[in-house]
Amino acid sequence: MKLFSIRKDNVHIVFTVFGIRIKFLNLRRCGNNVVLLHKRDGSVKRNPRIKGLEIKFKGENSTVEIYEPYKFVNCKIKCKDNNYIKFGPTSFPIQNFNITKINHYNKVIIGKNFSVVSGDIILEDETGLNVIIGDDCMFSSGILIRPSDGHTIIDKNSGLPLNAPIIPGGVEIGNRVWLGMEVCVLKNSKVPNDSVVGAKSLVTKRFDESNVVIAGAPAKIVKHNIIWDRRNTETYIKEELS
Repeated sequence: MKLFSIRKDNVHIVFTVFGIRIKFLNLRRCGNNVVLLHKRDGSVKRNPRIKGLEIKFKGENSTVEIYEPYKFVNCKIKCKDNNYIKFGPTSFPIQNFNITKINHYNKVIIGKNFSVVSGDIILEDETGLNVIIGDDCMFSSGILIRPSDGHTIIDKNSGLPLNAPIIPGGVEIGNRVWLGMEVCVLKNSKVPNDSVVGAKSLVTKRFDESNVVIAGAPAKIVKHNIIWDRRNTETYIKEELS
C-alpha cells in the first residue's frame, strides 16, 4: 500500500496518507464550475466522479449535467468559460466521445437514450455556438460534429467573410437520428427527426423533411418515408414479421 498519494477529480484534490483520505476543494479549478449528477431518486449530487468520463475545467462559470443512468467509456469533456454541457439518461454505451475543443459561451445538449461508438464535437473556433442532439439517437464510429469552419473564406472585393456561422446557432440533430460510420456534420446544419445519415456523408445544410435517408458528400436526401430500428434485420424480421 502506498504511504502517500495525490489524486485530482473534477474540482477536488484528494490526499491519501497512511490510508486516510483528505479532500480539499481545488480553488484553481473550481471558479464557479460545477458537475451535477441527477440521481434516479430525484436527488442531485454536486461534483461527483463520473465513471468513464474525465471532466476538466479550464475557465469559470461552466456547468456539466449528467442524468442517471449513464454508461461512459473513455470519454472526455474540457470546459472553458460559461459552457453548458448536458447528457440525458441512457442505458446505452457512450464510448470514446470527446467534447474537449470548446470556446467560451458554447453549449452542448444531448437527449435521453443516446449511444455512440466514437466521435468528437469541436467548438473551439467561435463563441456562442450550440450543438443540440435529440432523444433516442444512435451514432456509429468516427463521428465529427463541427459548427464552424475554423478558418475564413473572404470575398476578394468586399473583404467580408463568406463562411461565417450563424450565431446564435450551430448544429441541430433531431430525435431518433442514426448517424452512420464517419459522418461529418458541419456548421448551420440540421438533421431532421426519424432519419438516417449514410456512412461517410458530409452534412452541410439544413434538412427539414423527417423520415428520410440522407447520404453523400455533400449530403442530399436519397430516400423518403422511412423509419429505423436498433435491431439488425435478421432479428427485426424474426421478432416483428414472423
